[in-house]
Amino acid sequence: SASLLFEVSGPDGTFEPWDEQSASAIVCAWDPSLGRLSLAPEHLFVVRVPTEESTAGKRSPLVGGVRRAVAARLGLGETSACEVALVALVGEQGGSELSDDATS
Repeated sequence: SASLLFEVSGPDGTFEPWDEQSASAIVCAWDPSLGRLSLAPEHLFVVRVPTEESTAGKRSPLVGGVRRAVAARLGLGETSACEVALVALVGEQGGSELSDDATS
């Protein structure tokens, strides 16, 4: 098994500056016309979210922070963030919807 980590630049070709207090989440949006995830530029983007200290002593973003960042990137209002469904693509929860905003 191998992992691939890549960074996606912004629309203007620049990359986000590194910030130890935040993390990047790569988002692949669902394309309803294809009925699957899309890697097209308009459906693939990165959001930066603040990290929180977990009970295990690690810093990681909360699901709610990722959900709000994705909603903002998609141009949805703060009240519409609850309409954003997040599904983990890899890891222990791979393939599962992340519904608890208070977890990391």
